Amino acid sequence: MFFGVLAGVIGIAGYIPYIRDILKGTTKPERASWLIWLLEYTALFVAQVNAGAKESLWLIGLQLLGVTSICTLSYRYGTGNFNKQSKIILACVCATLLLWYFTNSTGLAILLLLAVEAAGVALTVRKVYKQPGSETLTMWILAAVGGLLGVAAVGVHANRLLYIYPVALMFMGASVVAASWLGARQPQKEVMIDPY
Repeated sequence: MFFGVLAGVIGIAGYIPYIRDILKGTTKPERASWLIWLLEYTALFVAQVNAGAKESLWLIGLQLLGVTSICTLSYRYGTGNFNKQSKIILACVCATLLLWYFTNSTGLAILLLLAVEAAGVALTVRKVYKQPGSETLTMWILAAVGGLLGVAAVGVHANRLLYIYPVALMFMGASVVAASWLGARQPQKEVMIDPY
């Protein structure tokens, strides 16, 4: 239980500086990403319960609380519109939920939902690569650490499906941090002014 609670607390702690930076105007959450994650985390929480998760529910449950808070704030303080790409990803989330409902396959739901989450992360990775500093990296670092502790919380003899989410969380958090780091190291593009 210790690792589960610790993973959840570390995961939720990252949302505090993120929310602070949203309110200060230094972080601009990508609206479509956070809506995607809200739908996906809600379904993933239910799928984890159905897969028999106990101690590791702290991680995803507190993550869901943080995602709900930021999704709500993103509509006022965020960036991005629901373009074609975002709508396709949202449609995939809805299709995944319907597929899960009709097949009642928890394993399939977890895998599909994590694929959708990765697509949402890809939107943020693209944004932070183009606009380094537009994300509070503390949250993403703590999410990755929370994922690592979540692996420990699952335990040794648990259902293998329960390891997928915390491992994916580690890689997704690390990918946002890496994209920001790489984007900040790209040479600044010069604006060419036409003299005529």
